[in-house]
Amino acid sequence: MSEETAIRVDEEPEPTESDAAEPDAEESEPPPEALAAPEPPPEASAAPDTASEPEPEPEPATAPATAPCETPAAKPVAWWPYLVYLTLWAALVAASVYLLAGPDATGPALENPAYPNLLLATVALTAIGPLLAVFTWAFAWYASSPGCRGGLLTTALVRGASATLFGVLAWWVALVIIDALRLGML
Repeated sequence: MSEETAIRVDEEPEPTESDAAEPDAEESEPPPEALAAPEPPPEASAAPDTASEPEPEPEPATAPATAPCETPAAKPVAWWPYLVYLTLWAALVAASVYLLAGPDATGPALENPAYPNLLLATVALTAIGPLLAVFTWAFAWYASSPGCRGGLLTTALVRGASATLFGVLAWWVALVIIDALRLGML
Protein backbone atom coordinates (compact mmCIF):
# COMPACT_ATOMS: atom_id res chain seq x y z
CA MET A 1 0.00 0.00 0.00
CA SER A 2 1.12 3.42 -0.71
CA GLU A 3 0.97 6.31 1.65
CA GLU A 4 -1.59 8.11 -0.48
CA THR A 5 -4.15 5.31 -0.45
CA ALA A 6 -3.76 4.36 3.19
CA ILE A 7 -6.52 5.69 5.42
CA ARG A 8 -5.65 6.61 8.89
CA VAL A 9 -8.06 5.62 11.56
CA ASP A 10 -7.63 8.79 13.58
CA GLU A 11 -8.43 11.07 10.63
CA GLU A 12 -11.90 11.56 9.22
CA PRO A 13 -12.23 11.10 5.49
CA GLU A 14 -12.68 14.26 3.55
CA PRO A 15 -16.11 14.74 2.05
CA THR A 16 -16.36 14.37 -1.68
CA GLU A 17 -18.70 16.16 -4.05
CA SER A 18 -21.05 13.18 -4.26
CA ASP A 19 -21.30 13.06 -0.42
CA ALA A 20 -22.21 16.73 -0.29
CA ALA A 21 -24.98 16.28 -2.86
CA GLU A 22 -26.71 13.47 -0.88
CA PRO A 23 -27.72 14.28 2.67
CA ASP A 24 -27.34 11.56 5.30
CA ALA A 25 -30.33 9.28 5.76
CA GLU A 26 -30.29 9.98 9.48
CA GLU A 27 -30.48 13.73 9.07
CA SER A 28 -33.17 13.85 6.38
CA GLU A 29 -36.82 13.72 7.31
CA PRO A 30 -39.23 11.61 5.32
CA PRO A 31 -41.83 13.46 3.31
CA PRO A 32 -45.18 14.08 5.07
CA GLU A 33 -46.93 11.64 2.74
CA ALA A 34 -44.78 8.81 4.12
CA LEU A 35 -45.73 9.69 7.71
CA ALA A 36 -49.48 9.47 7.10
CA ALA A 37 -51.07 6.09 7.66
CA PRO A 38 -52.10 4.37 4.45
CA GLU A 39 -55.81 4.18 3.88
CA PRO A 40 -57.32 0.69 3.81
CA PRO A 41 -58.60 -0.46 0.47
CA PRO A 42 -62.38 -0.12 0.02
CA GLU A 43 -62.84 -3.90 0.03
CA ALA A 44 -61.45 -4.17 3.57
CA SER A 45 -64.02 -1.75 4.98
CA ALA A 46 -66.93 -3.69 3.50
CA ALA A 47 -68.68 -6.40 5.51
CA PRO A 48 -66.69 -9.63 5.58
CA ASP A 49 -67.97 -12.55 3.62
CA THR A 50 -69.36 -15.52 5.48
CA ALA A 51 -67.08 -17.79 3.48
CA SER A 52 -63.96 -16.04 4.72
CA GLU A 53 -61.94 -17.47 7.57
CA PRO A 54 -63.44 -16.90 11.02
CA GLU A 55 -61.58 -14.63 13.38
CA PRO A 56 -59.36 -16.49 15.80
CA GLU A 57 -60.82 -16.78 19.28
CA PRO A 58 -59.03 -14.74 21.91
CA GLU A 59 -56.79 -16.77 24.15
CA PRO A 60 -58.12 -17.29 27.66
CA ALA A 61 -56.42 -15.19 30.26
CA THR A 62 -53.82 -17.10 32.16
CA ALA A 63 -54.46 -17.51 35.86
CA PRO A 64 -52.09 -15.53 38.06
CA ALA A 65 -49.60 -17.45 40.16
CA THR A 66 -51.55 -16.61 43.29
CA ALA A 67 -55.31 -16.63 43.18
CA PRO A 68 -56.91 -13.42 44.39
CA CYS A 69 -59.18 -13.44 47.39
CA GLU A 70 -62.87 -13.98 46.83
CA THR A 71 -63.56 -11.60 49.71
CA PRO A 72 -61.34 -8.96 51.29
CA ALA A 73 -61.09 -11.01 54.47
CA ALA A 74 -61.33 -14.63 53.34
CA LYS A 75 -59.47 -15.92 56.41
CA PRO A 76 -59.70 -13.13 58.95
CA VAL A 77 -57.84 -12.97 62.21
CA ALA A 78 -59.95 -14.78 64.80
CA TRP A 79 -61.79 -12.77 67.46
CA TRP A 80 -62.14 -15.49 70.08
CA PRO A 81 -58.54 -15.30 71.44
CA TYR A 82 -59.04 -11.61 72.18
CA LEU A 83 -62.36 -12.26 73.88
CA VAL A 84 -60.70 -14.86 76.10
CA TYR A 85 -57.92 -12.36 76.79
CA LEU A 86 -60.43 -9.66 77.79
CA THR A 87 -62.19 -12.21 80.02
CA LEU A 88 -58.88 -12.79 81.82
CA TRP A 89 -58.57 -9.03 82.35
CA ALA A 90 -62.12 -8.92 83.74
CA ALA A 91 -61.26 -11.78 86.12
CA LEU A 92 -58.15 -9.88 87.27
CA VAL A 93 -60.22 -6.74 87.88
CA ALA A 94 -62.80 -8.72 89.86
CA ALA A 95 -60.07 -10.42 91.92
CA SER A 96 -58.39 -7.07 92.56
CA VAL A 97 -61.62 -5.49 93.77
CA TYR A 98 -62.43 -8.46 96.00
CA LEU A 99 -58.93 -8.84 97.50
CA LEU A 100 -58.05 -5.17 97.85
CA ALA A 101 -61.45 -3.73 98.86
CA GLY A 102 -63.28 -6.80 100.19
CA PRO A 103 -64.29 -7.53 103.78
CA ASP A 104 -60.80 -8.68 104.78
CA ALA A 105 -59.06 -5.58 103.39
CA THR A 106 -57.57 -3.33 106.05
CA GLY A 107 -55.53 -0.34 105.03
CA PRO A 108 -54.32 0.85 101.63
CA ALA A 109 -53.99 -1.49 98.66
CA LEU A 110 -50.20 -1.18 98.60
CA GLU A 111 -49.98 -2.71 102.09
CA ASN A 112 -52.24 -5.65 101.22
CA PRO A 113 -50.31 -8.96 100.96
CA ALA A 114 -52.21 -9.84 97.72
CA TYR A 115 -51.11 -6.67 95.93
CA PRO A 116 -47.71 -7.98 94.66
CA ASN A 117 -49.38 -11.06 93.17
CA LEU A 118 -52.04 -8.93 91.49
CA LEU A 119 -49.36 -6.62 90.15
CA LEU A 120 -47.42 -9.60 88.76
CA ALA A 121 -50.59 -10.92 87.10
CA THR A 122 -51.16 -7.48 85.55
CA VAL A 123 -47.64 -7.36 84.12
CA ALA A 124 -48.04 -10.89 82.75
CA LEU A 125 -51.37 -10.08 81.08
CA THR A 126 -49.89 -6.90 79.62
CA ALA A 127 -47.03 -8.90 78.09
CA ILE A 128 -49.41 -11.56 76.77
CA GLY A 129 -51.32 -9.00 74.63
CA PRO A 130 -48.64 -8.45 71.95
CA LEU A 131 -47.71 -12.14 71.98
CA LEU A 132 -51.34 -13.04 71.42
CA ALA A 133 -51.44 -10.66 68.46
CA VAL A 134 -48.38 -12.27 66.88
CA PHE A 135 -49.70 -15.80 67.38
CA THR A 136 -53.15 -15.02 65.98
CA TRP A 137 -51.51 -13.32 63.00
CA ALA A 138 -49.27 -16.34 62.39
CA PHE A 139 -52.20 -18.76 62.43
CA ALA A 140 -54.29 -16.52 60.15
CA TRP A 141 -51.33 -16.02 57.79
CA TYR A 142 -50.74 -19.77 57.56
CA ALA A 143 -54.44 -20.48 56.91
CA SER A 144 -54.80 -17.80 54.19
CA SER A 145 -53.85 -18.11 50.56
CA PRO A 146 -50.87 -15.99 49.47
CA GLY A 147 -53.06 -13.40 47.78
CA CYS A 148 -55.20 -12.90 50.88
CA ARG A 149 -52.48 -12.19 53.43
CA GLY A 150 -52.46 -8.42 53.13
CA GLY A 151 -53.59 -6.58 56.23
CA LEU A 152 -53.54 -9.58 58.56
CA LEU A 153 -50.64 -8.29 60.65
CA THR A 154 -52.20 -4.87 61.02
CA THR A 155 -55.52 -6.39 62.06
CA ALA A 156 -53.89 -8.68 64.62
CA LEU A 157 -51.75 -5.90 66.09
CA VAL A 158 -54.64 -3.45 66.36
CA ARG A 159 -56.83 -6.05 68.05
CA GLY A 160 -54.05 -7.05 70.44
CA ALA A 161 -53.24 -3.44 71.31
CA SER A 162 -56.91 -2.58 71.79
CA ALA A 163 -57.55 -5.56 74.07
CA THR A 164 -54.43 -4.77 76.11
CA LEU A 165 -55.39 -1.11 76.38
CA PHE A 166 -58.93 -1.90 77.57
CA GLY A 167 -57.60 -4.44 80.05
CA VAL A 168 -55.01 -2.11 81.55
CA LEU A 169 -57.50 0.78 81.72
CA ALA A 170 -60.09 -1.44 83.42
CA TRP A 171 -57.54 -2.55 86.03
CA TRP A 172 -56.37 1.01 86.60
CA VAL A 173 -59.97 2.26 87.00
CA ALA A 174 -60.57 -0.59 89.47
CA LEU A 175 -57.58 0.57 91.55
CA VAL A 176 -58.86 4.15 91.53
CA ILE A 177 -62.32 2.97 92.63
CA ILE A 178 -60.77 0.81 95.39
CA ASP A 179 -58.88 3.84 96.74
CA ALA A 180 -61.97 6.02 96.47
CA LEU A 181 -63.96 3.44 98.45
CA ARG A 182 -61.26 3.19 101.08
CA LEU A 183 -61.09 6.97 101.46
CA GLY A 184 -64.86 7.26 101.63
CA MET A 185 -65.13 9.31 98.44
CA LEU A 186 -67.71 6.92 96.97
